[in-house]
Amino acid sequence: MLETVPIEIWSDYACPWCFLTAQTLQKLAQSHPVAIRWRAFELRPKDGPPVPAEYLAKVQAKRPKVYNLIHQQHGLVINPGPFGIDSRPAHIGAKVAASVGCSLAYHAGVMHAYWLDAQTIDHEHVLANIAAAAGMEQEWFLDALTHPRFQQAVLDDLTYARQQGFRTAPTLIFANQFVASGAQSLASLQQIIEQILTKQMEKA
Repeated sequence: MLETVPIEIWSDYACPWCFLTAQTLQKLAQSHPVAIRWRAFELRPKDGPPVPAEYLAKVQAKRPKVYNLIHQQHGLVINPGPFGIDSRPAHIGAKVAASVGCSLAYHAGVMHAYWLDAQTIDHEHVLANIAAAAGMEQEWFLDALTHPRFQQAVLDDLTYARQQGFRTAPTLIFANQFVASGAQSLASLQQIIEQILTKQMEKA
């Protein structure tokens, strides 16, 4: 029996390449035994230094390219939420969701809300609705968002990413062995998983 391959992904909800990767990973999970764990990464932290307007303009100018890729590869039409949002609340919500086994449903819900439904995912009521759809009670979820435990869990992810020198979102780590930066094709992901599974079989 093949073992499950763990994949950890440092990702930001406000990153279109991360949304593309999320869709690709959903397809990967249908064909290969993987266990996906999403980790927090902030491209533009709210408490970080100001980002030059010229740089933000360049980022926005490049977005149609990834939008086209998403449509070509997954048939989705992007309808994004506001540019420049604070993704920290959504990341904290992900830690809350993970504590009750609702991580994947919540993550998919936030991605869908922001990239396909143009919702403002730094608003607590938006996150509460997503949490409810993922199986959590709204008032409990809102209370948990303020708990230091979950806020610290996000900070721990950000600290680890900084210590490891991660500069690109998404960054994927496979079975604590292989690291891949940036959005990967389904074929590339499948090849990595199959290589890991082959090594597992050789060691068995």
